[in-house]
Amino acid sequence: MLRREGLFPVIACLSALGIAGFSNALAASASPDPPPRPAQATTGPAPQPSPFTPEIVLLDGAPQSGPAHQPPPVRPQNPASYEVAKRAADASAGSSQSPYKHVTTTTRKSSTTTVAPTTTVAPTTTVAPTTTAVVGSPPTVGAASSAGVYQTGIAPPDSTGAIGPNGYIELINDMFGMYNRSGALLSSGTMTTWTGEPSADGLSDPQIFWDSGSQRFFYNIVDTSTNHMAYGFSLGPNPQSRSDFCHYDNDFQYGSDLPDYPKMGDTKDFILIGVNRFGGLFGNYIGSDVNWVVKPAPGALSTCPLGGFGAGQFTSLKAPDGTDAFTPVPSVQADADPTGWVVSAHDATSGPASALTVFSVTNSAGSAVVSGGHGISVSSYSVPASAPQKGTTVKLDTLDGRLEHAVSAVDPHWGKTAIWTAHAVFGGAGSEERWYEIDPAGAAILQSGKATSATAYVWNGAISPDRADDGTTGVYGDAMVMGFNTSSGSTYPAIQMVSQQAGLPQSAFVLVQPSTGYNADFTCGTSPCRWGDYSGATPDPAAPAGAHGQVWLSNQWNVASINGSTTVWRTWNWVATP
Repeated sequence: MLRREGLFPVIACLSALGIAGFSNALAASASPDPPPRPAQATTGPAPQPSPFTPEIVLLDGAPQSGPAHQPPPVRPQNPASYEVAKRAADASAGSSQSPYKHVTTTTRKSSTTTVAPTTTVAPTTTVAPTTTAVVGSPPTVGAASSAGVYQTGIAPPDSTGAIGPNGYIELINDMFGMYNRSGALLSSGTMTTWTGEPSADGLSDPQIFWDSGSQRFFYNIVDTSTNHMAYGFSLGPNPQSRSDFCHYDNDFQYGSDLPDYPKMGDTKDFILIGVNRFGGLFGNYIGSDVNWVVKPAPGALSTCPLGGFGAGQFTSLKAPDGTDAFTPVPSVQADADPTGWVVSAHDATSGPASALTVFSVTNSAGSAVVSGGHGISVSSYSVPASAPQKGTTVKLDTLDGRLEHAVSAVDPHWGKTAIWTAHAVFGGAGSEERWYEIDPAGAAILQSGKATSATAYVWNGAISPDRADDGTTGVYGDAMVMGFNTSSGSTYPAIQMVSQQAGLPQSAFVLVQPSTGYNADFTCGTSPCRWGDYSGATPDPAAPAGAHGQVWLSNQWNVASINGSTTVWRTWNWVATP
């Protein structure tokens, strides 16, 4: 993710919104000073709400001026343990490069080579995926497959997107692109322009989803110079430009603490934002939180509301064993449901882990309630090795085993709501993308699998079912598509994908977009080059009639390195049918 330091100037032309976030008699206006942080939650009880009223302001739409910033490196829970774990993974995979000692920002250029798809593993209905020679039908790429937006001078892109009934919206660091369903670009610009936040203010980690219940898009991005969240929603189902959105700034009273790696999901009633809290831009890990904001009422709006949004925060989420629920990922709902879900993986930097945690989010008198976490046993996983590339000794960052994205939807094969999520872990040549379909109500694995290869490193995945819900009727949902990156010492980085249909094996890899050279820029140095930090996959609510629905995806590739310092990453958007 892109993060930058700097001071946030006072924003003019804002209307402060006093809002009540919890049912415990909060004040109507924001407290000028944040209260002491609540004590860490103990093992077992539900996460506790933080006793404050966050301040939300409506941005007037005109971007403000602000200082320039420099982004810091990716943040694991424990940097020292992460470095040890990464060194061990690299050594086991036959490399020797250290992670976590890189500073960040980026630029562009071009050349040509292809990456051969490889075979994968069939998923099973048990916790442990098993290998088989049988593969299922491959996913097909639709006509709306093309290069996305990109930004020079920063890294990595944090590419993601969401599809609605009329078009696709892609968000990256630090750009937006709005497309029609044929993939034609309608509008683009900087995230500073999009949000109305001060220019060059350290906006990072964009998120966006389509909400079938309210028939609108929602987005969020963190401002690392103020530790605020810039979030908003479309006035209706067919936005054509940023002016068709309402844009807000929410402080959540983090003060000097940084809400890092925000992941966005929802329930029928609430926007959910899971974060890792650090003590400042370069401070230590403190805990993981889930923030919530009440959604506006369903239906198209003619103007942006000035107030009336309840909001709040649950701090220090814990797994059943008392460890921190690092990187809580709320699921994006394909079917509007009053109950939402948050999933997290155990921190694997201190040693192999073998469990995930799931939390439920419900509505109590207009306020969100997050339940205590339930553990789910999975096959043991550990930190993945850094990915090598053809033609260079510099490697690519594969992160630390955290979950990166989640989608929940009704799966007619099982007759229940399921969560689909994935993460890169050690396996195959050195990194594999392991995925899970989870029964959150029963805290059990319905099925799991992995995209893995004996010769290629696999990471930076995003998975989604093919559920299509138009707000009234839901169809499909028993098949999935997962996009990811691959690379090896004999191949350049590439975007590939797999799919799986109910009761059938997973498909072989399908090449989506190859890079035209190796990736090397100023983020590399003596450590892996920044890559990711995540990608996007979203179910199509208006998929055409057929045997299966569609999934829209965004991911990263690169043109050939120019000089080893200029950034050369690009993004790619595509639609796939399982």
